[in-house]
Amino acid sequence: MSKQGTQVWGSAPLQAQPIVIDKTNNRLSFKVDEVECEITIPEGKYETKKEYFTSNLIAPLNGALESAGVPVVAKLGGIHMDKHMNVLVLEHHDSSAPHTIDSFGGSAKELVWGNTEHTTDQYGSE
Repeated sequence: MSKQGTQVWGSAPLQAQPIVIDKTNNRLSFKVDEVECEITIPEGKYETKKEYFTSNLIAPLNGALESAGVPVVAKLGGIHMDKHMNVLVLEHHDSSAPHTIDSFGGSAKELVWGNTEHTTDQYGSE
């Protein structure tokens, strides 16, 4: 089994309805190991299909993360809070040590992140 980097899981249900990102709600900020990071999500309409476990939001987020030099990757995750939901997961590139990803904010926070639901260490355990 391959190691994974530290992960943080958001709580905003991505599949509730298409997410429309425009200039009023396109910023997501957070800290990685106490370093401030901010990305701009490209404007567009993003849909997540729970039944297919797909989201067209993940690729643009990864492009924004890479452009900003942030050492994390965006993934789609599934959680169960009264019902199954697909949520955004951020995973650190480095799997050799634990990392901190926290202090979420920005105009896109409520749409794409919500609150931090849980965090896993570099080996994938809580």
